[in-house]
Amino acid sequence: HNDAFPGNHPLYAGPLGYNGSKAAMELISQADVILALGTRLNPFSTLPAYGINYFPSQAKLIQVDINEARIGLTKPVTVGIQGDAAMVAQGILEKLAPVAGDADRSNR
Repeated sequence: HNDAFPGNHPLYAGPLGYNGSKAAMELISQADVILALGTRLNPFSTLPAYGINYFPSQAKLIQVDINEARIGLTKPVTVGIQGDAAMVAQGILEKLAPVAGDADRSNR
């Protein structure tokens, strides 16, 4: 895998899809917003697997990719951003309040 998220991180749930992690599929199935940074969301990572149709159809999808032809190719996007994933991520982080994500953190 070419995962940018470290596999030894405590919040790592594994990859999605055909060769993916059931835990990751169960987690994403509950999402109301998905931020897809630098992934083309190919069919192997978005089609049902393990008998689970896990990709949430009602979730808002924000897809960031350097190649504009990949944005929205597999799943409809709410927001498509063409750009370098690291630069876009940095731009998003700069706009967040220092307490972003703190709400209900103790229950997660």
